[in-house]
Amino acid sequence: MIEAEASYDTASDLCSAGRHADAEPHARRAAELAPDVADHHRLLAEILLELDGRGGEAVSAARRAVETDPADHWNHYTLYRALSARLDWAACEEPLLAAVALVPDDPDYRLFLGLLRVRLGRSPEAVPDLQVVLDGQPGPDILRTLIEYLESCGIPGPVRTTYEQCAVRLGRPDLSVPGAAGTDRTLLREQAEVALRLSTALGQDEATTVAARERARALAEAVLAVDRRNKTAKAALKRLATFEDIPLSLYAAPDTAREHGRTLTDLGERISALAARLETEPGDPDLVVRLLRTTLDARDLCTSIGMTETREQLTALAASALTTLREHWRPEPEERRRLADALDAAGLAREYPAFHHWLLAPAGETRHADAAGHGRADGDTPAHRTTRAHASPEDPDGSRRTGMPS
Repeated sequence: MIEAEASYDTASDLCSAGRHADAEPHARRAAELAPDVADHHRLLAEILLELDGRGGEAVSAARRAVETDPADHWNHYTLYRALSARLDWAACEEPLLAAVALVPDDPDYRLFLGLLRVRLGRSPEAVPDLQVVLDGQPGPDILRTLIEYLESCGIPGPVRTTYEQCAVRLGRPDLSVPGAAGTDRTLLREQAEVALRLSTALGQDEATTVAARERARALAEAVLAVDRRNKTAKAALKRLATFEDIPLSLYAAPDTAREHGRTLTDLGERISALAARLETEPGDPDLVVRLLRTTLDARDLCTSIGMTETREQLTALAASALTTLREHWRPEPEERRRLADALDAAGLAREYPAFHHWLLAPAGETRHADAAGHGRADGDTPAHRTTRAHASPEDPDGSRRTGMPS
């Protein structure tokens, strides 16, 4: 038992230092030596959530924590986080309900439960949970979270009043009213952000989705009429174009098809966000690996449901990010090697051979290849690749209360 506690303490210290990969073997050792201690399994699950591609193991570890000590709400919450990282929304409700039953007045759990029910297309059931959150006089951060999430779901009718209450409390009652911003620069910026979120909103039915996209277009165009250089509004219109060929009926279809639609939009959102981050954080191995893996997941899903045009658009978005990286990143040899090794470890080198070759080539050769136009990132679209496991990548932020249905 003493050795188990020592391993647990070491793992905790390494986690505090942000060294999750180093912490994993110590946490695993603690769980093996003292399998009857729920904290050990929970810590292992939390560490695995921080390691890309380990979501399945995180779910297993979290389940062991729940089985070992079902009276601890943290164990149920960790299982919820692990399931949400896998985009397994239908399974997320049970651990959240268990956490709420143990801590009925916890506003975070009620918030997560309410938003999950919106996510699952059960907005009327979400209203009481979200009202509990509002009755607790939440701060601006929670209000913004509510607003942004409801926008991502198209602001379904049953929670429209909740949305409006949040906007009023933030002093922005006209957030989603096209043209209401006038020349108020702050409100213009916020309306452009609303348009961006609504542009890929998934409503609980086709009508909600159509209304959200129409509102997104109207907001973006109203912002651009005042500020023609607003990049966020332009991005909203670009997203609308990217997703316009997705059949809206897919969102109102039975379980599997509808979940495909939601998953595809989740992946598209992640690709856009990762590509944007790559512009400011070039060469980050974890960032590049996540971008490429997410693109493959989206591409495979598009292939499986016959959405060729969207598949090519999403692939082109990632390819464009790699091209931009090559044009603006001037890495040292060891940085090239580190990123190449990361691609190898993730099994991505064979999927993006031209980019991988560019990383490994001598500096003089890469300059020659760039000048000649060889080895372009957008050439990394292997025609032979048609099937692959459709496991969505994990992307938790690792904070105390994460796992918001995204």
